[in-house]
Amino acid sequence: MEMIVAYAKASCQEIPFTNASRREGDVATCYASPARTHAELGWKSEIGLDKCAPQAGNGRGQTHMATIPAPDHKF
Repeated sequence: MEMIVAYAKASCQEIPFTNASRREGDVATCYASPARTHAELGWKSEIGLDKCAPQAGNGRGQTHMATIPAPDHKF
């Protein structure tokens, strides 16, 4: 849900989605640990999702995501 909200805010557009039951073979839950990534790979993120999402369009002809200030949407 955090990803949907971040990209909706960055693109100034509502992103339609549907909550549905898991399909056969879908992962039940998925977690990522930044601490483990740093410990095992020596990599640490420098920006959060709120700054990453607007930059995602750069280099693919979608620079509007990075240049237009996104309003505070409440989805």
